[in-house]
Amino acid sequence: MRLQYVGAVAVLSVGILTIPSIDVEPRTSVAIPPPDRSSDAVTPTGLIGRLLVPPVVPAGPPTPTPLALADLEPHGSSVTTKVITVEDASGVRRQVTVSELRLDKEGRSASRVIAADTDEPARGGNSSAAEPATLVIPSDLDGDSVGRLAYLLGEVGGNIPIVALFVRNGSAEDPNAGLLIGNGGTGAAGVAGGTGGFLFGNGGAGGAGADGGAAGLLGRGGDGGGATAENPLAGHGGRGGWIAGDGGDGGDGLSDAGVGLPGTGGRGGDAGLLGGKGGRGGAGGGASAQIGDTITGGAGGRGGNAGLLGTGGQGGAGGVARDTRANSGSETVIVEGGAGGQGGDGVLNAGVGGAGGAAYTSGDDKAGDLAVGGPGGAGGSAQASSSGRGGAGGDAVATEGDALGGTGGQGGTSTRAGDGGAGGIGGAGTSATGTGAGGTGGAGGSGATLGDGGRGGDAGYGEALDESGIAEGGTGGAGGLGGAFARGGDGGRGGAAIGGSQESVGGDGGRGGDGGFGGLGGDGGDGASPGGQGGEGGSPGGRPGGDNGGDG
Repeated sequence: MRLQYVGAVAVLSVGILTIPSIDVEPRTSVAIPPPDRSSDAVTPTGLIGRLLVPPVVPAGPPTPTPLALADLEPHGSSVTTKVITVEDASGVRRQVTVSELRLDKEGRSASRVIAADTDEPARGGNSSAAEPATLVIPSDLDGDSVGRLAYLLGEVGGNIPIVALFVRNGSAEDPNAGLLIGNGGTGAAGVAGGTGGFLFGNGGAGGAGADGGAAGLLGRGGDGGGATAENPLAGHGGRGGWIAGDGGDGGDGLSDAGVGLPGTGGRGGDAGLLGGKGGRGGAGGGASAQIGDTITGGAGGRGGNAGLLGTGGQGGAGGVARDTRANSGSETVIVEGGAGGQGGDGVLNAGVGGAGGAAYTSGDDKAGDLAVGGPGGAGGSAQASSSGRGGAGGDAVATEGDALGGTGGQGGTSTRAGDGGAGGIGGAGTSATGTGAGGTGGAGGSGATLGDGGRGGDAGYGEALDESGIAEGGTGGAGGLGGAFARGGDGGRGGAAIGGSQESVGGDGGRGGDGGFGGLGGDGGDGASPGGQGGEGGSPGGRPGGDNGGDG
């Protein structure tokens, strides 16, 4: 950004603004030569801000007062001071002290020019030297060139009257940025983040339980605020720039939300129309408090949708459920991990489903207790490429009672010309005294008009730590349907059985998906040892899977 003073007109890079003339005594113009940059060390990643601000003029005869000139270019940080001699129209010679403070990305400094008579040393206020103004660039702008530039310009413009209306960063009092340039500010608890400037600027993060702010034409959406007891619903991520920019991430859900409060993570913000990633869904809240006969983790939030060239956001992870009761009675409980969030949709690339939450029972639990891993989230849908993979099912661990791993998420379904997404893997189930069963693999997504079906997800393993327990491997996921002249997806492999008694058994392979018109069916998945059966082949022509993990 460049700001030059010409008479009473300030020329900004985005327009011409008329600044009212200031009622001061007549002043004499002073020509100040440009600073000597021959010794400056150029740093590619650094920024320099050279800003000449109106001086503090001591009492006495009028002195020359050069006005501000802002410039931004790469340089390292330095402070230089020089004294030059100038002559005004009446022939009086004066000395002018020029202090130029350069900045890098860790700090900003403002140059100050102070004029003084030849027989009096230059001074400004009560200080004999110009003091640098410190600017700390927020760490969340690392690697974000649009956000960094908007922040720097917003900090400069926010200190210039009238210009601040158009160029400034949001603040706690007014979180919205300037009309044209600047980053939105962070909202207070329950207050949405500020919007970015129209041309470019990031949206601000939402306060606790509030949505993130939207970006301008270019920029990243603000992250949604996590849920709290006072603001129990998680905030959604803000929209990315209309042209390009990532969506903001959703806020995390409330832990131990209680009756009537889901503990669900916030939704990720959508990306820009041309490019950018959808925001990640917020994680579901953890759970340890019993409601009725269950302890259930919160669900993960949905990922944001992508633009033309971007990728859909990943679904949020399901919340972990853990039984922490000192259970000395006969009451039993079901502990369920939260469901993973669905991945965001995209034109070329869809988002992956979120993982299901894990589930744990405590050492004081009863034989009738059950730990169930949360299901993985479904993959997002794509129009012209492969859809998103389903999320993994959550693991389950029971110190007493049974454990069942979560089901893998279903692969995304393609809508125009892409392949279906692969199913997510099933979660593992481990029991110390009872039955440990692996989760079923997620089904593959259907292909589009000319796309192949997605592969079924592999099943999770079952494990019994006690010799009298039973281990059961999960069943592989079914392959997805193929489109016209396209092949069906292969079935997923069955899960292994580890430990336990002779009744333990490996999981069966998943069935192959059917082919579309003129297309072949997918192959069945292999069964797992011991005793798992191969999956049936898809129609027409799909081969069956091998038994016990062998080649069929």
